[in-house]
Amino acid sequence: MAYYLPIIRELLPGARVVLDQHNVESERFAEFARRQRGLRRRVADAEWRAARRYEQDVLRDVDAVGAISESDARGLRELADVEPRIVRQIVSLAPPVERDVDAPRFCYAGKLSWEPNARGVDWFCREVWPFVIERLPEATLEIAGAGLPTDARGEQIAPQAWRAPGITMLGFIRNIASVYARSAAMIAPLFGPFGISIKLLEAFRHGIPVVTTPDGAWGLEIETGREAYIESEPEAFAARLVELATSPESRARLRAAAYAFLDRHHGLPGAQAEVRQLIGLAPETVNAKSDIVSTPAA
Repeated sequence: MAYYLPIIRELLPGARVVLDQHNVESERFAEFARRQRGLRRRVADAEWRAARRYEQDVLRDVDAVGAISESDARGLRELADVEPRIVRQIVSLAPPVERDVDAPRFCYAGKLSWEPNARGVDWFCREVWPFVIERLPEATLEIAGAGLPTDARGEQIAPQAWRAPGITMLGFIRNIASVYARSAAMIAPLFGPFGISIKLLEAFRHGIPVVTTPDGAWGLEIETGREAYIESEPEAFAARLVELATSPESRARLRAAAYAFLDRHHGLPGAQAEVRQLIGLAPETVNAKSDIVSTPAA
């Protein structure tokens, strides 16, 4: 939409323009370029430099910038010397989950056509799952998500590594809570620090313990062993899953801390206050009717 910014400035010179900037977008180009070689690397580098210049220009031309996390806000400051306001993702708290699954059943939920997700699942199936099966031969993993190519029967065509013993491809699941309900823990391997991982917040909301990678925890003020486990090495990642499958105490500790984290960082009042500042409403001028602006695309 920033393409139209010059037109908006011309037609509505007094308008306050707010950029809802969830990610440092040029970092996507940079991360892609780093993984290329030869001529592809040169072309990708040129695309990254062009994206970076464009992003800097837009950030400096708007009146206010909203970011989704402190990590992204820091990146935007370094990129364009702007001061974003942080509007965190709003998560409505469900009643605390009373059930618990004391069995080695794990799950994954995410869009499998998104490259950081696909890379994470592939890494897990290839590098981590063999360690899990070695320790827990009866372990199972359900992978829920659309985005893979399908065959003539409409069934997903998964990479060979994803079809290892104990792994089931579910495809798109409308009621993901049912998958969480039968799982002891959720895996969230992600490669690429872009925005925040909404899947972690959703898992926290549903009371399911999580093991993720450092990139999966990007932008969230969580600590490993407190709200979730954060591991980058395959064997350590597997060990955390084994712990969660066999320790009710570990599951309960992570679940309680995750609920507290959502209540502290991702409630509605904080987001409301930041959005009011973004759109230029002084706090003392806001009344109850102003809640109409409290649903940002955060």
